[in-house]
Amino acid sequence: MKIELGEVQKGIYFDCQTNAKLAYNISAAFVVESLNVQTLKNALQLLVSSQEALNFVVMLSDDTIVYDVHDEANLNFEYINSLGKEELDQIVTQKMCYQFDLEKETLYRVTVIQKSEQEQVLVICLHHIIGDGESVDIFVSKLMDYYHSLSNYEPFVLEKNDAFEVFLKKENKKLFKGNYKKQKDFWINKLGGINQSALIEDYSSSKQEDGTGKEQRFPISKSLYQNIEKICREKDVTTNMFFLGAFSVLMKKYTREENVVVASPFSNRSGVGTDESIGCYIFTLPLRFDFQEDTVFSDILKQSRQNILDAYRNIGYPSNMIARDTAAGSVSASSIFDVTFVCDTYEKIADEINGLYEETDTVTFPGKMMVIMQKYEDDTCIKIQYKKELYSDDSINLMGQRFIKLLEQIASDTEANLDAIDLFLVGEKERIDKEINRTSYYQYNPMSIAKVFEEKVAQHPEEIGILEGDVTYTYEQINQKANQLARK
Repeated sequence: MKIELGEVQKGIYFDCQTNAKLAYNISAAFVVESLNVQTLKNALQLLVSSQEALNFVVMLSDDTIVYDVHDEANLNFEYINSLGKEELDQIVTQKMCYQFDLEKETLYRVTVIQKSEQEQVLVICLHHIIGDGESVDIFVSKLMDYYHSLSNYEPFVLEKNDAFEVFLKKENKKLFKGNYKKQKDFWINKLGGINQSALIEDYSSSKQEDGTGKEQRFPISKSLYQNIEKICREKDVTTNMFFLGAFSVLMKKYTREENVVVASPFSNRSGVGTDESIGCYIFTLPLRFDFQEDTVFSDILKQSRQNILDAYRNIGYPSNMIARDTAAGSVSASSIFDVTFVCDTYEKIADEINGLYEETDTVTFPGKMMVIMQKYEDDTCIKIQYKKELYSDDSINLMGQRFIKLLEQIASDTEANLDAIDLFLVGEKERIDKEINRTSYYQYNPMSIAKVFEEKVAQHPEEIGILEGDVTYTYEQINQKANQLARK
């Protein structure tokens, strides 16, 4: 059976052919306890047989990019007995950065790595062309449900989920019939008049990136997060709206633009069965924030709330087509999707899962930077993922610290004027005043360039000033010839 890819998935496919091969890996690593490897492998077999997307490969058929559904797919499962901490980190990184061959293999991988006698690391890796962030949660949740049922000899229901196939056919039909014209017009109008500035990069790199990057994490204290939750209840917004709005303020501070566009992913799981389906239901959409001289954070919260509501009302028109349609106007299509903001929450999945494995700082993602608000039970942090070819570790460290400081200030007073918010870190302003702004390194006397040269001639008359082949001229000789020319 063959299923035509949707426009979003086609965009991912072509990007993988021409750009970073690893950018669209979606991975998660968990520390687990006392897993029976064979039982887990049997549970994976059940999961693969029930989720149609896990049997997809991509191929070209009659000039159309399609999914080809494998009836009997081999399990992409591996068990590794790790020998040490350094080797463990390397293996986890290697498995999260596995390069899929889209045309030759099913597009998921599961690896169990022995961490100690009692603990293992479970690494799940999906290609974005068949999955999204929520798909990883569904993958792990269902895998552990099957594992528990098999371990405890409990009955379970195994139903085939083809919701992703139904979703693709429905979306392709709507797009072909022009049913998304209203949404197309909305996004073009929404981005009208924007002159989006990209973040200043530390390095100018022409090197072709492989899609991998680095990650730095910045913890959010429990008291700060509780204060933010309190504000959200009072203002009738979600924590996603709060952090998205806060990030737009950070981008305004960095770009110094009156209008800021922040890209953020939205899930379109509205059909029957999609809430339990592995598939790529994500649309990355550009959200516009407008700033005035007297803007306060409560104003931005209102914009954030409206932006998210508008995004869900106008979801469906593919992000790669938004980029294409807005590229002809004032918006730079590359800049509005270069930096993405994501709110990511994990719930406790099973008793065996002790937490996330975050010992490696290597990550995979498209674009130049991805900023994530991650909450796992009581632990909350800001994660900044960045391409090391473009940004230095120091710059990202400063950005993360400034984001935390910004969160603290707006959480303490949502009515404070945003222009008055100071994001300088301790000692940073003094260092700039003393070092960077220091201009008087020597006594300066205004004079013409001719006078400057004559003073140098007086100081160093015999030193060579010009070398032309085998002929040399001293400063005194150059000055004499210049005077001769001037008199003539």
